[in-house]
Amino acid sequence: MLTENKFSKYLLYAIGEIVLVVIGILIALQINNWNEREKARTFELKMLTEVKEALISDLKHSDRMIKRVNIAKNACYNILEKVYDNIEYKDSLREEVSDLITGIQYQQTLGPYEAIKSVGLDKISSDSLRSELIAFYDFDYPRQKELILWFDNTYDTNFKRINDFKEQPEVVKMENDSLSIRMKFNSSIFQNPEFLEYLSSVELWSRNTEGILKYIRPEMKRLIKEIELEINK
Repeated sequence: MLTENKFSKYLLYAIGEIVLVVIGILIALQINNWNEREKARTFELKMLTEVKEALISDLKHSDRMIKRVNIAKNACYNILEKVYDNIEYKDSLREEVSDLITGIQYQQTLGPYEAIKSVGLDKISSDSLRSELIAFYDFDYPRQKELILWFDNTYDTNFKRINDFKEQPEVVKMENDSLSIRMKFNSSIFQNPEFLEYLSSVELWSRNTEGILKYIRPEMKRLIKEIELEINK
């Protein structure tokens, strides 16, 4: 081409080749970037799904714990009514007194959120959702746990104090003829001022713990909806 004095055509040909190579590189980069975005989005959706399932699980656990707290709270109110009506304790009320020591096994499922934190919260593309998750898991949840553990210290004390009102346990035969050891309380327990003070402590623990468990539930439900909106976007 040079010998035929067609240098301009050769130059255009060379430029065309370069342009084609550049376009090929740009397309490859674009495809690679698209693949990376798809991988990042797939990972984000997987993590958000696990966080959502953890919140649903914690809501169900919260339901169970509220029911257990209500067992103790209702026992308090029922016994207070009997004390007010001057009804003396009898063996048929043993289960009701035993319900006073119903406690909870509080737990929070933090694994999925901690997994996201370990790789970087920037993996969550929604700025608002990321901020809400940080506020919930790094402030609201730890605060709830701290409050419940504080009240659980009161419960642990109350659990031990019930022994102050017991007499010697008795062995009884059940309906299926099996033997069981059963708690036995003093017949004047309802007239004991210390027992009434104990009853007040249990009632305070159950009422406050129920309030703490319920307080954060609306936020948990709202987060679940926000995560579902992001997943289905």
